[in-house]
Amino acid sequence: MNTDTTKKILIVEDEPDLLEALSTAMTVAGGFETLTALDGEKAVELAFTEKPDMIFLDIRIPKLDGSQVLEQIRADEAWGKEVPVSILTAQSDMGVLSRALEIGGPNTNYLTKTDWSLEKLVGHVNEVLGVNQ
Repeated sequence: MNTDTTKKILIVEDEPDLLEALSTAMTVAGGFETLTALDGEKAVELAFTEKPDMIFLDIRIPKLDGSQVLEQIRADEAWGKEVPVSILTAQSDMGVLSRALEIGGPNTNYLTKTDWSLEKLVGHVNEVLGVNQ
């Protein structure tokens, strides 16, 4: 994980406007460094090269879906097993979401896109990472 004091967050979302809003909120309101990916392949590449402190992951993304991204990340025995992942989804198919949560294991949770605000997401990150801002 990131050793400097600024926590690094990878945001994976295929809707460019939402991706930009999430990144801005995390940077401005949260004081976090953000990395962004519009698809699963880029997400996996950034995850392994940058080793962020936390990942926000959409389930329905191009190239590799969120479950496939999670499988690759969790296959890493050191960093990948431990990094917290919050699935951001509008997914109403509980089978798909349940599969992702099963793959993700204990360091994985989910937030439904209809139930959050940018402020709540920043608070969620602070809580997960143990940051008091």
